[in-house]
Parts: sequence; structure tokens; C-alpha cells
Amino acid sequence: MDMQRASVLWTRHILPGAAVAGSMIESSRPAWKVAGMPSHVRPSTSYTQASQLERLTHLLGSAEQASKFVFTNSFMARGHMSPDADGIYRSWQFTTYFFTNAVPKWQVVNNGNWVRVERVTRDTATALHEDLVIIQGTDGVLTLPHEDGREIPITLEDGGIEAPRWIWKIIKSPKLDAGIAFVTSNNPFETAIHPTQFICVDVCGETGWAQDEFSNFARGYTYCCDPNELVANVPTASPEGRVGRILLRTMV
Repeated sequence: MDMQRASVLWTRHILPGAAVAGSMIESSRPAWKVAGMPSHVRPSTSYTQASQLERLTHLLGSAEQASKFVFTNSFMARGHMSPDADGIYRSWQFTTYFFTNAVPKWQVVNNGNWVRVERVTRDTATALHEDLVIIQGTDGVLTLPHEDGREIPITLEDGGIEAPRWIWKIIKSPKLDAGIAFVTSNNPFETAIHPTQFICVDVCGETGWAQDEFSNFARGYTYCCDPNELVANVPTASPEGRVGRILLRTMV
């Protein structure tokens, strides 16, 4: 957690592969809690759609420009880092509802390719039948165009809560000393990304983890990486994400 910028850098948890398929399904959700967040931000307010529209109006120069991004069903959700669905019991699931476990994630991404990454993670844990180390984090700050064409870094408040450019997840098998990383774009408005913008080389095809929907920009363009390269290229990534080899889909 970067307390000065009020921004989550990464989280880490253990995913019990032998039990996750039988985890409790809770229909209700608890209120999000501010404990642990720096006192100079108000996430309970700044995550609201009205607040985001006001914020982007200020950042991007006009309400007309802001309304290109924030409108009905288009907003930045309180995007879980460690997902509640990775927990077995209600008590574990409910502990994920802290703003220290959330980043501003466009809802269409949060409910799009990021959900696919989370499902792949749980399916992998179940197939390997072991406790996997799961590390997820962010890299860069999302920018959106000002009405004059300048790219503006997006934060929910003057005091911080940065919207990340990239959201990543490392799946690590301690038994195999192997892992795979997934990286998802938090910009559903872009229509192209040059590979030089990636934080690590895309290895989805050669490792067997590719999915057709991963190339859908409107759902959060997603690619796969060698966890070691990701850790080397993301200064804030946890070194625990390093592995002895890449986890191939055929190893699961």
C-alpha cells in the first residue's frame, strides 16, 4: 500500500486448491471498510459514480468529455485485488471487503476479462489440488484524454487513489516451483495496444493459456507473462512471485 498516494500496490493470499470448489456461496455482501486507508482520502465517497463524473469533469476539462467515460453502466468499480471467491468460508470472504484490497477498476473490465483470470486461477488450483500462492498487483497509472488532447493521469481524489493502467496476477505452484502471470488492461476505451507497451512479453500462445476473449479491448485486453519477467519489470511487485519455470497449461 502506498499511503501517500492512497493506492494499493499488491496483495497476496493462499488459494486452497483441495477445497475451493466447495467454498461457501454467500448471497449478501458486507459494507466496504476504510480501516487501514490513509486519513486524507474518502474512498466511500470517491468510488460513487456521481463523484467519478465530477472528478473526471475536473480532470478532463468538461462534463462533455467526462461523460464519454462515466455514464450509465460505465464507471470504476471497487475492484477486488484478492477476490472474495477465493475464500472457502464466509469469514475469509468478508475480509476482502476493505478498501486496502481494492483499486479503481472499470466495471466492464472487472466483470470481463479480469473475472476470466480469476476463474482460471481457481480452476488451476482445483486441478493441481494444492495450495497456490496468488499475488496480484498494479503497474502504472491509467490516463484518459483531456478535451484538448493531453493524456491526464486518473485519480479518484486530489489525494490519490490512482486508477491503475495494468492489473496483474501471478499464480504460483510451490510444489512445481512454477507459475504463470496474467496482465489485464484497465482501459476498456482503447482499441489497440502496441506490444512495446506491455510490461512483459506475451507468452499466452506458447504456454497454452490463451483465450479468445482476452483480445477483446472492451473487456480488458489480457496477456500472459513469465512471472520472473513481470517481477523484474514492475518495481513494486513482490519478489515472492519469482518461480523456477513457467507453468504450462499442459502441466495442470
